Amino acid sequence: MAKWNEYGLKTGTSARDEVLILDSDTNTNKRITVEDIQEFSNGKMLEKENSTLSTEAKTLIGAINEVDAKNNAQDESLEAIEKKFSSYVKKTDVDSTLSVAGSPADAKVVGERFKSNEKVIAELADKKITKFYASSQGNTHLPDSDKGKIQDMFLYGKSEQVQYKGKNLLNPQAQTQTKSGVTLTANGDGTYTVKGTATEDTLFPVNSIGVEANKTYRLVGCPSGGSNAKYNMIMQDTVNWSTAFDYGSGVNKSYSESYTIMVSIQIKSGVTVNNLIFKPMLTTDTTATYDDFEPYVGGIPSPNPEYPQEIKTVVNPVVKVRGKNLFDFEKFKGTEVVRGSVDYDENGLTLTSTGEDCYTLFLHTDKVLKIPVKYGKTYTLSWKASNDLSGNIVVFFDGKTADYVTVNNANVKKSVFKIPVNKTFITIRFGVLRSGNTIRYYDIQLEENIDSTSYEPYTEQSVTLPYTLYAIPVSTGGNVTIDGQQYVADYVDVERGKLVRMCKEVEYNGDENWELQSINENNIANFRIYEKMFLGFKGLSDKLLLQTDTIQYISREGIYINDTFVVYIRISKNRNISTATEFKSFLSKNPIRALFALSTPKEIDLTPEQIQAYKSLSTNYPVTNIEVSSEQLDGYTIFNYPISMAEGWNYVKQQLNDNRDYIYDMDLQSAEAYVNSEYAVALTELEVM
Repeated sequence: MAKWNEYGLKTGTSARDEVLILDSDTNTNKRITVEDIQEFSNGKMLEKENSTLSTEAKTLIGAINEVDAKNNAQDESLEAIEKKFSSYVKKTDVDSTLSVAGSPADAKVVGERFKSNEKVIAELADKKITKFYASSQGNTHLPDSDKGKIQDMFLYGKSEQVQYKGKNLLNPQAQTQTKSGVTLTANGDGTYTVKGTATEDTLFPVNSIGVEANKTYRLVGCPSGGSNAKYNMIMQDTVNWSTAFDYGSGVNKSYSESYTIMVSIQIKSGVTVNNLIFKPMLTTDTTATYDDFEPYVGGIPSPNPEYPQEIKTVVNPVVKVRGKNLFDFEKFKGTEVVRGSVDYDENGLTLTSTGEDCYTLFLHTDKVLKIPVKYGKTYTLSWKASNDLSGNIVVFFDGKTADYVTVNNANVKKSVFKIPVNKTFITIRFGVLRSGNTIRYYDIQLEENIDSTSYEPYTEQSVTLPYTLYAIPVSTGGNVTIDGQQYVADYVDVERGKLVRMCKEVEYNGDENWELQSINENNIANFRIYEKMFLGFKGLSDKLLLQTDTIQYISREGIYINDTFVVYIRISKNRNISTATEFKSFLSKNPIRALFALSTPKEIDLTPEQIQAYKSLSTNYPVTNIEVSSEQLDGYTIFNYPISMAEGWNYVKQQLNDNRDYIYDMDLQSAEAYVNSEYAVALTELEVM
């Protein structure tokens, strides 16, 4: 037998090829085909488990069968989905109108529709219910405000003119003087302030005046509390020395003949008076009281040419938006002190006294902080102090020593007060009572409230309008009502960016084309001029009262405008005026200003900078104070402002008669669900932005 390596090599293998193997059972050599060997190997391989397989079955055949079964299940599922989908979609009925139910939408049309609605969608996103808005209704103190932009602002003009009936016949002539320990101070308006202790019976003659026979006159003006033994006012004729006394309630007296009488103020010996205000008035109004005082204006109604009355308006208005703290410490810094020294820091002042009763200056000057306030409102001034040493904190109404409230730092750290009638501002002083003591006052806060709240620094936004806003008070036909009074008023419409002129100021100086219309039986000359722009029966003048009757009923001077655009000025012929030339000469020396309502409003564009400045104004949380101050009168504003969510929901609850309590600081998802479920109906009735 040849050796193994001596046999030839066969290329290619057939299933019928044979190989020689050792039979392990008989220990003999036997032949076997390649096919038998393959079948034996396949069987062993299929039976063998393989732990690396990811299927549940671990044999090769089992794994194959398992995978095959899953593929069949997926095929069946896809077939079911396709069948289900085909039941909804009609592939041949694409809807380009986006209105056919059950048909697929045209993708191009949908895209164009979304594109056209982008602006609307953006606006809706801006107007989602994130804030409630309320109208200010002209209020300047907003205790329910939230942080946010002021919207829809209107700014109105206003006017004021003092007019008198002319019932005071006494023209006071007494000047400021001191006599027998008493000082009489002329206040410039016909009234007198008296202070001191009289060392003897002291008379201050006011003036003399002629009275008619058989006519009753009333003397009034002595402050209450007077008597024959203390103080009083006297009227005494200079012939018979007949005397009548006013002790505070007024006194009437008739004279049988025409006399000259003297009116005087009297302080009795030994009596001390402290800033008593005397208001001397002699009148034929036999019911007049101390509070009915009028200054002397010639004994005839005023305004008149000799006693004109200024027409005050809103000049260069400044809109200020502030938080709840009304005390502007930055402006208070630099206030000087008496009998001591002061150091100012970021939010406080340190006072050191070098004498008894050291204090900051408070009298009304340009260097003293004036804080605007409203009559009848209650305010609270609060502060913190470095110690409880004695020091007077004093609030002065209108910056005058005659009217004030005071508290001591040793006892309290706040002062609560109500604004008296006719008071428009306050000044404040801080003090140290004892020499050598030091007190630091800080976190100073003034708020319109009946008690103090947590301290907040002073904040302010302001916008100035370089215009004068005029207004005319009317009984009907006004475009705004302020404190119950209607006005035809100029106004600013911020949203439209317009200044709307409703009034026009004119001055007649004799250069106009005046003509005489008539002279009536009362010697009143009626001069006229034709205007083309003014409404009838509405106006003001600095030197004449507005009249509403035609010339035959007129007995006094005045100004009149009818409904056909004719302006009449009525002047007494007793002034030696009976021709147009004489009247023009009179006007050249005595120009007459008048304010009339325009028949057609005139609009003026605000600048972009002005509009932006107004629209940037925003309210504060939780309190906002707003004012419209000017060089003469405060203006008037109304606007919409954001209120707190709690206040907004409280309004909604009122509409639903819902008394439950709710949480307002929930997360957005919960809040949306809350709105949708509870308040869908109410919100449709509430203006929100």
